[in-house]
Amino acid sequence: MNTQKPYCKPIGSILFVLLIIKSHLSFSQNTNDAFYVQFIDKDTSYIPTEILSKKAIDRRNKYQIQLNSTDYPVKKEYLSALSRLDSVNIRYSLKWSNGAVIESSKTFISSLDSFPFIKILKKTNLKLAINLMQISEQKKTNIVKILKKLSKEKIDIIYFADSLGCMSFKDVKEIILLFKKNCNAQIGFHAHDNMGNAKN
Repeated sequence: MNTQKPYCKPIGSILFVLLIIKSHLSFSQNTNDAFYVQFIDKDTSYIPTEILSKKAIDRRNKYQIQLNSTDYPVKKEYLSALSRLDSVNIRYSLKWSNGAVIESSKTFISSLDSFPFIKILKKTNLKLAINLMQISEQKKTNIVKILKKLSKEKIDIIYFADSLGCMSFKDVKEIILLFKKNCNAQIGFHAHDNMGNAKN
């Protein structure tokens, strides 16, 4: 499945990248399976100010980028219909592909074939990951604040990136300890060897 481009957004003063990662592992601590659902259509009646930030609109106007189908959100009524089912849990929606990743049992999932607004339904091994960029520029108190926010979400992996390539081994270790203390997700690290510290 094409997972589209990563989604970038600032939280506090940290920029994070949302990645939908294909994995051979099942969701942690969950006996249900994960399934990808794609819907048949979108509600395109929104005006830009209802679905985009002012900054995004200004950027689009500057480069003359028009709205397209990927800009519109997934229909709320479709998500509501699924969320009302006791045997279905919605992990997250995917506006680019007009779908959602849900959790359900193998025995129940076949009943969703009868829903007229579902175009595609298939089992998937997707995991949700967040990449915190330019971590070296952030105060530890702000990092802790962001991690506590993210810990309330169903995120499988949280990466942090030494985007400027200026972190020492000690700096990296301290960030890892902060992550372990303030979130339950798996931890990933994206390094840049600007200081020539990489070892063969």
